Amino acid sequence: MNKEKLVRSIIPLIIIVLLLGSALLPLFTANITQ
Repeated sequence: MNKEKLVRSIIPLIIIVLLLGSALLPLFTANITQ
């Protein structure tokens, strides 16, 4: 595997995970506080 290809495939995954995490975090905190 080429390092550049690996990085280009990992970066979008990280962005998606961060977006999902920021979207789901309020749900988790709301469930904890209830």
